[in-house]
Amino acid sequence: MAALTVLLWTLAPAPGSWDNRATLISSPAAAQEAPRVKGIRVEHVDRDASETAAWIRIRVLSDTPPQETWNVIRNIRQWDRFMDLYEEVEVLDPDGPMERYRLSISPPWPISRAESLVRVMKRPADRAMDYWVEAGLMQGTYGRISVSDADGKASRILFENTGSPDRRFPDWMVKISVYLVVPSVLREIREQILLQMERPEEGEEPSALQEDADLGR
Repeated sequence: MAALTVLLWTLAPAPGSWDNRATLISSPAAAQEAPRVKGIRVEHVDRDASETAAWIRIRVLSDTPPQETWNVIRNIRQWDRFMDLYEEVEVLDPDGPMERYRLSISPPWPISRAESLVRVMKRPADRAMDYWVEAGLMQGTYGRISVSDADGKASRILFENTGSPDRRFPDWMVKISVYLVVPSVLREIREQILLQMERPEEGEEPSALQEDADLGR
């Protein structure tokens, strides 16, 4: 979760901090300039700030069905098995309304390894989960990840985060995130969704998938 939070902030840095594709994807048309991954892409980025907080929302479009997409994203304890960014996911408190995790991430060099303690409240009926980073990387930030229907069989994944209005990241970190980390994370999420669809749980049928879904609509 903390790693995804870092991605949220580095995707849209402070105005004037870096004039490149990270700032270009702040509108639907310019989002086409962002790195592309087959079947899944960043569709739109919104960011704003007040005197007390700054927030950012990233909308991702995937050609995978909403329920299958949600099933993979909500399974936090498995993130380190299919996302290279996560070195280890430790479940500290799996019971109760608020789950608690220790997330260890290992970003591409030269970004240092980091850990975060995160509390998560899942709302399966809404295909959404709220989180709060209580310690470590991105401490004090909170947000939501949700999955909704898009064009019938496709999914729209919304990443939302709120944090300090003075948060900044250096240009080199933005470049690594936009060109290496984000495409890798999106590709690995989609690959895991497809894998789960090929191996449905006992008694369930595989979901239909249009491999070449039109993501431009």
